[in-house]
Amino acid sequence: MKKLFTLTLTSALLFFSLALKAQQIQKGNPGMWPAFIKYDKSAPAFNKSNIAILDAAGKQATVTSAIVKNSETDAKGMAHYRYQQSVNGIAIENADMVVHVVNGKISSQNGKWIKDFPANLQSRASLAEGNALNKALENIGAQTYKWQIPAEETFIKREQNNAAATFYPKGKLVYYSGERDVTPAALRLAYKFDIYAQQPLSRQLVFVDAINGKILGKRELIHETNATGTAQTAFSGTQTITTDYTGATYRLRETGRGNGINTYNLQTGTNYGAAVDFTDADNNWNNVNVAKDEYATDAHWATEKTYDYFFRNTIATALIMQAWH
Repeated sequence: MKKLFTLTLTSALLFFSLALKAQQIQKGNPGMWPAFIKYDKSAPAFNKSNIAILDAAGKQATVTSAIVKNSETDAKGMAHYRYQQSVNGIAIENADMVVHVVNGKISSQNGKWIKDFPANLQSRASLAEGNALNKALENIGAQTYKWQIPAEETFIKREQNNAAATFYPKGKLVYYSGERDVTPAALRLAYKFDIYAQQPLSRQLVFVDAINGKILGKRELIHETNATGTAQTAFSGTQTITTDYTGATYRLRETGRGNGINTYNLQTGTNYGAAVDFTDADNNWNNVNVAKDEYATDAHWATEKTYDYFFRNTIATALIMQAWH
Protein backbone atom coordinates (compact mmCIF):
# COMPACT_ATOMS: atom_id res chain seq x y z
CA MET A 1 0.00 0.00 0.00
CA LYS A 2 1.37 3.40 -0.93
CA LYS A 3 1.85 6.02 1.77
CA LEU A 4 2.20 9.73 1.16
CA PHE A 5 4.49 11.96 3.17
CA THR A 6 4.72 15.72 3.41
CA LEU A 7 8.18 15.67 4.99
CA THR A 8 10.71 18.04 3.40
CA LEU A 9 14.40 17.74 4.14
CA THR A 10 15.92 21.16 4.67
CA SER A 11 19.46 20.19 5.58
CA ALA A 12 21.96 20.86 2.80
CA LEU A 13 24.57 18.38 4.08
CA LEU A 14 24.07 14.86 5.40
CA PHE A 15 26.88 13.00 7.18
CA PHE A 16 27.12 9.34 8.13
CA SER A 17 29.45 8.05 10.82
CA LEU A 18 29.36 4.63 9.16
CA ALA A 19 31.72 4.29 6.19
CA LEU A 20 29.56 3.58 3.18
CA LYS A 21 30.71 0.92 0.76
CA ALA A 22 29.23 0.15 -2.61
CA GLN A 23 29.29 -3.15 -4.42
CA GLN A 24 28.35 -1.49 -7.69
CA ILE A 25 28.13 2.13 -8.90
CA GLN A 26 26.80 3.32 -12.26
CA LYS A 27 27.89 6.83 -13.17
CA GLY A 28 25.25 9.42 -13.96
CA ASN A 29 25.22 11.91 -16.81
CA PRO A 30 27.42 15.04 -16.60
CA GLY A 31 26.56 17.09 -13.54
CA MET A 32 24.61 14.21 -11.94
CA TRP A 33 25.20 11.85 -9.02
CA PRO A 34 25.48 8.12 -9.82
CA ALA A 35 22.35 6.72 -11.48
CA PHE A 36 22.58 3.41 -9.61
CA ILE A 37 24.24 2.32 -6.36
CA LYS A 38 24.18 -1.19 -4.90
CA TYR A 39 25.53 -1.45 -1.36
CA ASP A 40 27.48 -4.31 0.14
CA LYS A 41 26.96 -5.81 3.61
CA SER A 42 28.13 -2.60 5.29
CA ALA A 43 25.21 -0.68 3.82
CA PRO A 44 23.83 2.10 6.02
CA ALA A 45 20.72 1.75 8.11
CA PHE A 46 17.77 3.45 6.43
CA ASN A 47 16.31 6.66 7.77
CA LYS A 48 13.59 8.15 5.62
CA SER A 49 14.79 11.63 6.58
CA ASN A 50 18.16 10.99 4.91
CA ILE A 51 19.42 9.99 1.47
CA ALA A 52 22.76 8.18 1.40
CA ILE A 53 24.63 9.44 -1.66
CA LEU A 54 28.03 8.27 -2.89
CA ASP A 55 30.07 9.85 -5.65
CA ALA A 56 31.44 7.82 -8.56
CA ALA A 57 34.58 7.02 -6.53
CA GLY A 58 32.51 5.58 -3.69
CA LYS A 59 33.04 8.46 -1.27
CA GLN A 60 30.16 9.79 0.77
CA ALA A 61 28.75 12.98 -0.70
CA THR A 62 26.60 15.97 0.03
CA VAL A 63 23.00 16.16 -1.13
CA THR A 64 20.52 18.94 -1.59
CA SER A 65 17.04 19.03 -0.15
CA ALA A 66 14.64 16.20 -0.93
CA ILE A 67 10.91 15.60 -0.70
CA VAL A 68 9.58 12.18 0.22
CA LYS A 69 6.92 11.56 -2.45
CA ASN A 70 5.66 8.08 -1.57
CA SER A 71 6.59 4.61 -0.39
CA GLU A 72 5.40 1.05 -0.85
CA THR A 73 6.35 -2.44 0.29
CA ASP A 74 6.33 -5.29 -2.22
CA ALA A 75 5.27 -8.91 -1.74
CA LYS A 76 8.81 -9.92 -0.76
CA GLY A 77 8.95 -7.39 2.04
CA MET A 78 11.30 -4.94 0.31
CA ALA A 79 10.35 -1.30 0.91
CA HIS A 80 10.75 1.33 -1.80
CA TYR A 81 10.91 5.05 -1.03
CA ARG A 82 10.72 7.65 -3.79
CA TYR A 83 12.26 11.07 -3.24
CA GLN A 84 12.08 14.17 -5.39
CA GLN A 85 14.99 16.58 -5.40
CA SER A 86 14.43 20.25 -4.70
CA VAL A 87 16.55 23.39 -4.51
CA ASN A 88 15.65 26.85 -3.27
CA GLY A 89 12.52 25.20 -1.87
CA ILE A 90 11.35 24.39 -5.43
CA ALA A 91 10.88 20.84 -6.74
CA ILE A 92 12.97 19.68 -9.71
CA GLU A 93 10.78 17.99 -12.31
CA ASN A 94 11.83 14.39 -13.15
CA ALA A 95 14.70 14.45 -10.57
CA ASP A 96 13.74 11.40 -8.51
CA MET A 97 15.67 8.86 -6.47
CA VAL A 98 14.18 5.51 -5.41
CA VAL A 99 15.73 3.92 -2.31
CA HIS A 100 15.23 0.16 -1.84
CA VAL A 101 15.30 -1.07 1.77
CA VAL A 102 15.67 -4.61 3.12
CA ASN A 103 15.54 -5.36 6.87
CA GLY A 104 16.04 -1.71 7.71
CA LYS A 105 19.13 -1.26 5.52
CA ILE A 106 19.58 0.32 2.10
CA SER A 107 20.03 -2.40 -0.49
CA SER A 108 20.29 -0.16 -3.54
CA GLN A 109 19.08 3.09 -5.00
CA ASN A 110 18.53 4.40 -8.50
CA GLY A 111 17.36 7.57 -10.17
CA LYS A 112 18.38 10.99 -11.42
CA TRP A 113 19.88 13.36 -8.86
CA ILE A 114 21.60 16.64 -9.68
CA LYS A 115 25.09 17.29 -8.35
CA ASP A 116 26.17 20.50 -10.11
CA PHE A 117 23.68 23.36 -10.34
CA PRO A 118 24.03 26.34 -12.72
CA ALA A 119 25.38 29.44 -11.00
CA ASN A 120 22.66 31.65 -12.50
CA LEU A 121 19.68 29.52 -11.47
CA GLN A 122 16.67 31.79 -10.97
CA SER A 123 14.55 31.39 -7.85
CA ARG A 124 11.86 34.04 -8.48
CA ALA A 125 9.42 34.32 -11.37
CA SER A 126 9.36 37.60 -13.26
CA LEU A 127 6.36 36.55 -15.39
CA ALA A 128 2.95 36.67 -13.70
CA GLU A 129 1.14 33.34 -13.37
CA GLY A 130 -1.85 34.61 -15.36
CA ASN A 131 0.37 35.65 -18.27
CA ALA A 132 2.10 32.28 -18.20
CA LEU A 133 -1.26 30.51 -18.32
CA ASN A 134 -2.28 32.58 -21.34
CA LYS A 135 0.91 31.44 -23.09
CA ALA A 136 0.07 27.81 -22.31
CA LEU A 137 -3.51 28.13 -23.56
CA GLU A 138 -2.35 29.82 -26.76
CA ASN A 139 -0.03 26.89 -27.35
CA ILE A 140 -2.74 24.26 -26.86
CA GLY A 141 -5.36 26.19 -28.81
CA ALA A 142 -8.37 24.08 -27.78
CA GLN A 143 -11.90 25.20 -28.61
CA THR A 144 -13.31 24.34 -25.18
CA TYR A 145 -11.78 23.54 -21.79
CA LYS A 146 -13.22 21.52 -18.91
CA TRP A 147 -13.55 24.50 -16.56
CA GLN A 148 -15.73 26.29 -19.12
CA ILE A 149 -18.42 23.59 -18.84
CA PRO A 150 -20.66 23.94 -15.74
CA ALA A 151 -21.48 20.21 -15.64
CA GLU A 152 -17.79 19.31 -15.53
CA GLU A 153 -17.10 21.80 -12.76
CA THR A 154 -20.03 20.37 -10.80
CA PHE A 155 -18.62 16.89 -11.33
CA ILE A 156 -15.14 17.65 -9.95
CA LYS A 157 -16.58 19.40 -6.90
CA ARG A 158 -18.70 16.35 -6.17
CA GLU A 159 -15.91 13.89 -6.98
CA GLN A 160 -13.44 15.59 -4.62
CA ASN A 161 -16.09 16.56 -2.07
CA ASN A 162 -14.67 20.07 -2.22
CA ALA A 163 -16.75 23.10 -3.13
CA ALA A 164 -13.58 24.92 -4.23
CA ALA A 165 -12.38 22.17 -6.60
CA THR A 166 -12.04 23.22 -10.23
CA PHE A 167 -10.46 22.17 -13.50
CA TYR A 168 -9.10 25.70 -13.89
CA PRO A 169 -5.29 25.39 -14.01
CA LYS A 170 -3.18 26.71 -11.18
CA GLY A 171 0.51 27.23 -11.85
CA LYS A 172 3.14 25.56 -9.70
CA LEU A 173 6.75 26.72 -9.82
CA VAL A 174 9.24 23.96 -10.63
CA TYR A 175 12.68 23.61 -12.16
CA TYR A 176 12.49 21.95 -15.56
CA SER A 177 15.05 20.84 -18.16
CA GLY A 178 12.94 18.74 -20.54
CA GLU A 179 11.02 15.47 -20.79
CA ARG A 180 13.74 13.12 -21.97
CA ASP A 181 16.26 13.61 -19.18
CA VAL A 182 17.40 15.82 -16.33
CA THR A 183 20.12 18.16 -17.61
CA PRO A 184 21.57 20.48 -14.95
CA ALA A 185 22.85 23.09 -17.42
CA ALA A 186 19.38 23.32 -19.03
CA LEU A 187 17.42 23.89 -15.81
CA ARG A 188 14.86 26.70 -16.02
CA LEU A 189 12.39 28.06 -13.49
CA ALA A 190 8.98 27.24 -14.93
CA TYR A 191 5.27 27.32 -14.25
CA LYS A 192 3.72 23.85 -14.43
CA PHE A 193 0.05 23.79 -15.54
CA ASP A 194 -2.35 20.83 -15.72
CA ILE A 195 -4.60 21.81 -18.66
CA TYR A 196 -7.65 19.66 -19.43
CA ALA A 197 -9.27 20.42 -22.79
CA GLN A 198 -12.74 19.21 -23.80
CA GLN A 199 -12.64 19.84 -27.55
CA PRO A 200 -10.46 18.47 -28.96
CA LEU A 201 -9.93 16.23 -25.97
CA SER A 202 -6.50 16.37 -24.36
CA ARG A 203 -4.92 16.67 -20.96
CA GLN A 204 -1.39 17.96 -20.79
CA LEU A 205 1.16 19.23 -18.32
CA VAL A 206 2.55 22.39 -19.86
CA PHE A 207 5.80 23.97 -18.67
CA VAL A 208 6.15 27.71 -19.26
CA ASP A 209 9.39 29.58 -18.63
CA ALA A 210 8.71 31.79 -15.59
CA ILE A 211 11.07 34.46 -16.88
CA ASN A 212 10.33 34.87 -20.60
CA GLY A 213 7.09 32.91 -21.19
CA LYS A 214 8.59 30.37 -23.60
CA ILE A 215 6.92 26.94 -23.78
CA LEU A 216 9.64 24.63 -22.48
CA GLY A 217 7.82 21.33 -22.83
CA LYS A 218 4.57 19.37 -22.60
CA ARG A 219 3.56 15.96 -21.24
CA GLU A 220 0.49 14.08 -22.46
CA LEU A 221 -1.61 12.62 -19.66
CA ILE A 222 -4.19 10.93 -21.92
CA HIS A 223 -2.81 8.15 -24.08
CA GLU A 224 -4.84 6.63 -26.87
CA THR A 225 -5.22 3.02 -28.01
CA ASN A 226 -6.11 1.69 -31.44
CA ALA A 227 -9.62 0.30 -31.86
CA THR A 228 -11.54 -1.47 -34.62
CA GLY A 229 -14.53 0.47 -35.92
CA THR A 230 -17.26 0.09 -38.52
CA ALA A 231 -17.81 2.81 -41.11
CA GLN A 232 -20.78 3.48 -43.41
CA THR A 233 -18.73 5.12 -46.16
CA ALA A 234 -20.23 7.27 -48.91
CA PHE A 235 -18.73 5.38 -51.86
CA SER A 236 -17.51 1.99 -50.59
CA GLY A 237 -20.35 0.71 -48.42
CA THR A 238 -19.77 -0.71 -44.95
CA GLN A 239 -16.09 -1.18 -44.15
CA THR A 240 -13.91 -2.03 -41.16
CA ILE A 241 -11.54 0.77 -40.17
CA THR A 242 -8.94 1.37 -37.47
CA THR A 243 -9.50 4.33 -35.15
CA ASP A 244 -8.17 5.28 -31.75
CA TYR A 245 -9.91 5.72 -28.42
CA THR A 246 -9.03 8.55 -26.06
CA GLY A 247 -10.97 7.21 -23.11
CA ALA A 248 -13.95 9.38 -24.00
CA THR A 249 -14.38 9.30 -27.78
CA TYR A 250 -13.19 7.61 -30.98
CA ARG A 251 -11.20 9.50 -33.62
CA LEU A 252 -10.11 8.83 -37.20
CA ARG A 253 -6.54 8.18 -36.13
CA GLU A 254 -4.45 5.03 -35.96
CA THR A 255 -0.82 4.14 -35.27
CA GLY A 256 -0.56 0.66 -36.80
CA ARG A 257 0.44 1.68 -40.34
CA GLY A 258 3.74 3.44 -40.92
CA ASN A 259 3.92 6.66 -38.93
CA GLY A 260 0.16 6.57 -38.45
CA ILE A 261 -2.90 7.62 -40.45
CA ASN A 262 -4.78 10.64 -39.14
CA THR A 263 -7.83 12.05 -40.91
CA TYR A 264 -8.78 15.60 -39.92
CA ASN A 265 -11.53 18.07 -40.69
CA LEU A 266 -9.99 21.25 -42.11
CA GLN A 267 -13.44 22.86 -41.76
CA THR A 268 -12.82 25.69 -44.25
CA GLY A 269 -9.78 26.64 -46.26
CA THR A 270 -6.37 24.99 -45.98
CA ASN A 271 -5.27 26.20 -42.56
CA TYR A 272 -3.85 23.07 -40.93
CA GLY A 273 -3.73 24.84 -37.58
CA ALA A 274 -7.55 25.00 -37.65
CA ALA A 275 -7.96 21.27 -38.28
CA VAL A 276 -10.07 19.28 -35.79
CA ASP A 277 -10.75 15.58 -35.32
CA PHE A 278 -13.70 13.68 -36.69
CA THR A 279 -15.14 11.92 -33.63
CA ASP A 280 -17.72 9.25 -32.84
CA ALA A 281 -19.17 8.05 -29.54
CA ASP A 282 -19.49 4.29 -30.22
CA ASN A 283 -17.05 3.62 -33.11
CA ASN A 284 -19.94 2.84 -35.45
CA TRP A 285 -19.44 5.59 -38.03
CA ASN A 286 -22.91 5.74 -39.56
CA ASN A 287 -23.33 9.52 -39.44
CA VAL A 288 -24.61 11.48 -42.42
CA ASN A 289 -24.27 15.04 -41.22
CA VAL A 290 -23.00 18.51 -42.00
CA ALA A 291 -19.52 17.49 -40.84
CA LYS A 292 -19.58 14.98 -43.74
CA ASP A 293 -18.29 12.14 -41.59
CA GLU A 294 -19.25 9.62 -44.27
CA TYR A 295 -16.74 11.14 -46.70
CA ALA A 296 -14.10 11.31 -43.99
CA THR A 297 -14.41 7.57 -43.34
CA ASP A 298 -14.10 6.97 -47.08
CA ALA A 299 -10.81 8.85 -47.07
CA HIS A 300 -9.58 7.11 -43.91
CA TRP A 301 -10.46 3.61 -45.12
CA ALA A 302 -9.03 4.23 -48.61
CA THR A 303 -5.73 5.46 -47.16
CA GLU A 304 -5.49 2.35 -44.97
CA LYS A 305 -6.13 0.09 -47.98
CA THR A 306 -3.62 2.01 -50.10
CA TYR A 307 -0.95 1.59 -47.45
CA ASP A 308 -1.74 -2.15 -47.13
CA TYR A 309 -1.52 -2.62 -50.93
CA PHE A 310 1.92 -1.06 -51.27
CA PHE A 311 3.16 -2.71 -48.07
CA ARG A 312 2.19 -6.18 -49.32
CA ASN A 313 3.68 -5.57 -52.76
CA THR A 314 6.91 -4.27 -51.27
CA ILE A 315 7.26 -7.44 -49.22
CA ALA A 316 6.36 -9.62 -52.24
CA THR A 317 8.94 -7.86 -54.41
CA ALA A 318 11.60 -8.29 -51.74
CA LEU A 319 10.84 -12.02 -51.48
CA ILE A 320 11.05 -12.45 -55.26
CA MET A 321 14.37 -10.62 -55.39
CA GLN A 322 15.66 -12.77 -52.57
CA ALA A 323 14.58 -15.94 -54.39
CA TRP A 324 16.36 -14.84 -57.58
CA HIS A 325 19.57 -14.33 -55.69
